[in-house]
Amino acid sequence: MSQNSSVNQSRFSRLRSATGAALTTNLLTPQRMWIGPALTAIVIVVVGWMTGRSVEDAVKTNLAEQLQVLLNATVDAQIPSE
Repeated sequence: MSQNSSVNQSRFSRLRSATGAALTTNLLTPQRMWIGPALTAIVIVVVGWMTGRSVEDAVKTNLAEQLQVLLNATVDAQIPSE
């Protein structure tokens, strides 16, 4: 039983080494070193855009509420009491 398990471990180890080497060789060649920074830049731009939109929406909502309160106060102040 232990001999069978050591054979399986050996096969797994060789497969993992071959797969890791293939991935490293294909993805980290000098011609493809730009992929990581490009993806990082895209993620930063998307997160920044989403954050900007969220802040802008919050500011517009807050401003609209404040202006509505001001308008209501002005209208209430102009109505003469009898």
